[in-house]
Amino acid sequence: MKSVFVLEDIADACAWLVNIVGAVFPGVTISEASTIAQARKIISLHSFDLALIDIKMPDGNGIDMIPVLRHANPHICCVISTIFDDNGNILRALQASADGYFLKDQPEARLRENLERILNGEPPLSPRVALRILDHFRRPPAPQKQETRLSDREKEILTLVAKGLNRAEVATACNIGIRTVASHIGTIYHKLDIASRSEATVEAIRMGLIRT
Repeated sequence: MKSVFVLEDIADACAWLVNIVGAVFPGVTISEASTIAQARKIISLHSFDLALIDIKMPDGNGIDMIPVLRHANPHICCVISTIFDDNGNILRALQASADGYFLKDQPEARLRENLERILNGEPPLSPRVALRILDHFRRPPAPQKQETRLSDREKEILTLVAKGLNRAEVATACNIGIRTVASHIGTIYHKLDIASRSEATVEAIRMGLIRT
C-alpha cells in the first residue's frame, strides 16, 4: 500500500481517518479532498492504491467518484466511509462496484481491523452493513409489478433526487420553481409507492436512470 486518497468534507473526520490510515499503513502517502471538484483534480494528477469515500459531499455524491477513480487507477480498492447505513446507499455503492463499505460511527479498533483486511484481500464491511446486505438478498423476491410510467420531467427529477440534489438544486437544474419540484416529487413518490430518498435512489437504479 503506497498511496491513499481520502474524500471527506468534514475536517475533523478527515483528520481522524488520515491518522487511522497512517497507523494501519505506515509510510503511506495520503491525499485529501473535501469536494467532488477537488477530488477530480487530484485524481487527474495522482494514482492511488486505496480510496476512502464519503457519500454526502457539498457538490455531489461520493459514490459517483468510484468509476472516475477506477478509470484512472484500474487496480484501486474503493471503500465507502460514511455514517449512512440505509439500503439505498449500500445498494447504490455495490452497483458502482465499491470494494467495501464501513461506518464511521463504529469503534476505532474496528475501523483499523476493516482496513487491515484489505491487505489480505478481504472486503472491509461494517457488521451492520454486512447484515443489511444479507437481509436484502434473503428476502423473497417481490411480486412483479407493472412498470409505472413517469413523464420525462418526472424521470429527470427522480434522477436528480437520486443523485443527492436537494429541492432548490433540482429547481435550478430544471429551471422551475421549488413548489413545482415539490409537487413533482410528491407525484413521483405516489406513482412509485415510495417514501424516502433512499427508495428513490433504488428505483432510479432499477429503471436505468442512474448507470453505474
